[in-house]
Amino acid sequence: MSGRRKKSVMQFRARQSGSKIIQFKCPVKCGRCEYYFNTRRRCKRRVCIGYPYCFQHLPKVMKLKTKESKVLKDLGLPNNKGIYASGKNIVFKAGDKIADYNAEKINMKELEKRYDYGEHDNTGPYVISNEKGEIFDAACTRIPGSLLNDPKGSNKEANAEFQDDVTNNDLPIITALRDIKHDEEILVSYGPDYWAGMDNLDITPSVRLLNRGNVYYNA
Repeated sequence: MSGRRKKSVMQFRARQSGSKIIQFKCPVKCGRCEYYFNTRRRCKRRVCIGYPYCFQHLPKVMKLKTKESKVLKDLGLPNNKGIYASGKNIVFKAGDKIADYNAEKINMKELEKRYDYGEHDNTGPYVISNEKGEIFDAACTRIPGSLLNDPKGSNKEANAEFQDDVTNNDLPIITALRDIKHDEEILVSYGPDYWAGMDNLDITPSVRLLNRGNVYYNA
């Protein structure tokens, strides 16, 4: 035997509320952090949540960081991640692009296969669409934008929104609605259609350790 340790596997799962049947599951994409040092030496950390940058280099490259969501914690949902601005003073000004929502592009047939619950709307926890009707799902590739939370039910308001990037084939992006300061959680409104469809959906992301190894997550 080579003695090499196996890596952890993170798996996304979606099932109907009250059911033990998993309707859709997929391995979450993980890989080596894409940050390169000045010496052209690449970071060795492995990342799954916040892909493609590890917790140390996500702030450096994208001016974002991940940590426990204050909004969800105040709503009685602790230990859930959020995405925060990271920099000096005002990190993003109103109208600034915060990040791309470069998720997996799927068609309507695949959307229905993953999240169709009969009379309920076809939607998933990380699914958005643009004005063209193109559908993007970040369930299997947990990019930074997939960590955006909705302040619904709290005393906070959205400080960012999804838009279509008219300069890049209308691909979805996240932009600032107002100035966003360092260490401020970035929040968006998911919209009423999202919540109508999610009322019947129970999401269970899980991490299964095949063997304890040198694995780094942003979560």
